[in-house]
Amino acid sequence: MSWLPPFVIYGWTVLTTVLLRMEEVIGGLVKRIAITDPGAVEVILPEQFEQSGEKCFYLVGELMTMKPFRREALVAMVRSLWIPAADQSNRSLMTISDLDRGKRFLFSFKRASDLKWVVGGTPWSFVKALLAVAVTDGKEDPLAVSLHKQLFWIRVRGLPPIYLEDGRVESTGKFIGDALGEHVRSMRGRGSGGVLGNYLRMRVGIDITKPMQAGINFRPAGDIVSRYYELEYEHLPFFCLFCGLLDHTGGGCPKRMAGEISKPMYSALLKAERKETWLQARHKVDREPETVSGTGGWRFGLHPRKQKG
Repeated sequence: MSWLPPFVIYGWTVLTTVLLRMEEVIGGLVKRIAITDPGAVEVILPEQFEQSGEKCFYLVGELMTMKPFRREALVAMVRSLWIPAADQSNRSLMTISDLDRGKRFLFSFKRASDLKWVVGGTPWSFVKALLAVAVTDGKEDPLAVSLHKQLFWIRVRGLPPIYLEDGRVESTGKFIGDALGEHVRSMRGRGSGGVLGNYLRMRVGIDITKPMQAGINFRPAGDIVSRYYELEYEHLPFFCLFCGLLDHTGGGCPKRMAGEISKPMYSALLKAERKETWLQARHKVDREPETVSGTGGWRFGLHPRKQKG
């Protein structure tokens, strides 16, 4: 086509691109259109149908692991934890259905209060893997319900105290939480024992298909330099220390096995409870005999060390 005028070649290129794009769009529409049997009987439910009968409350769940697990053990665990002890004998309060060959489950509750309590207690885990859950109204196919967004309590320590004041802590948490995912609410937390000070505690929905965020760069308006703050996740299940995903651990990390990552990129101190234990041990006031002055007294310090020689 080199003998054709340039404007003809350009027009042909544009037309070809448009036609290819139209083919993609039409192909996508065809996939979405359900081909129905012209002889099938159409069934239309009345408007009052949904109001009739006993109402149930639904939750879809899936264990985020590549390893095999015992379905019976998972069912026994959720029954013991999600239904009050006084009602354990009433098995009709929650029914569990296997979906997708036991990889996904549908939990049906008779009481809205039980469902609310379960969602408020997330994240849940079994065999140290995340049990991802999502509320559904029962109209949607449970296999099509997205489990990408999961709620976590996330801590940020070391922020200047002005951002943790009663009138600012919620706004501070929203700015940070929305940068991480979907902020729900925030509050001021305090370390156990009163020795670790206050911290920001945020309820955030994060996308578990992406690597975990280990920290944030925080810079108030007017400041030139950002400061890095580590994040801590409460009740964080096992996760991959190499790539930061929640559906496997380091031993089964595809990126590690492919040679894309050679060393862990994350620390186990991403777990809030482990981080707090580590900080308490670090800040613990130790006592040891005084060996410098010879008075036989005691020496106090955050990082005591014995005199050598």
